[in-house]
Amino acid sequence: MNTGGDKIEIEVSTSQTLRILTVLVAVSIGLSGFSLYQVYSREGISKAKSSTQAMVSGGTADITSKVEQVREEVLPEEGSPTGYGVKYSTAGMQTLVNWFQSTSLSSEGKDRYANIGSNDGTACEYCCGATSALRSNGQIACGCKHNYAIAGLIKYLVKNTDKSDQEILKEVKDWKGYFFPKQTLSKELQERGISPEAAGLPQMRGGC
Repeated sequence: MNTGGDKIEIEVSTSQTLRILTVLVAVSIGLSGFSLYQVYSREGISKAKSSTQAMVSGGTADITSKVEQVREEVLPEEGSPTGYGVKYSTAGMQTLVNWFQSTSLSSEGKDRYANIGSNDGTACEYCCGATSALRSNGQIACGCKHNYAIAGLIKYLVKNTDKSDQEILKEVKDWKGYFFPKQTLSKELQERGISPEAAGLPQMRGGC
């Protein structure tokens, strides 16, 4: 025969069981959620790292491309022709020096020669302190071989070509790029807001 006490014990036991099951289900759901969080967190970190690496790689490639583009613009290739009888070479440099010694100018030509050669930036710049190849009176401003070559180039182009003053100054700049490739490229990159070292280039071609 069942009593009221037995019924209460059964109800209590059932209630405890339900509470335990509820706790277990909650714990299970919590653990599953945490596991999913870890998985997605790892995936997110992995994707972020991949994205950062791609950005760095892309940025490096972009800078390298810009450096190469500037290099092609400002540095003549060894042995390439100039268009006026010499090549960019140490032999070509000697020819420019010879032109300084052998080229004579008219009075008008001398004035133009002095005007072009006394512009800032025409001097050899990197191996002496002069700022221009010539003084305003047409006298040579620096006795190094590079400067005589630049002066000879200006003399020859004034007498033997129809190049404008600006075109002759451009030829001077190109030869300076050949004489001093590392310094020229570094300076140009700095002016354009690009900062990597111009590595792998010689400091200077030809003697002073």
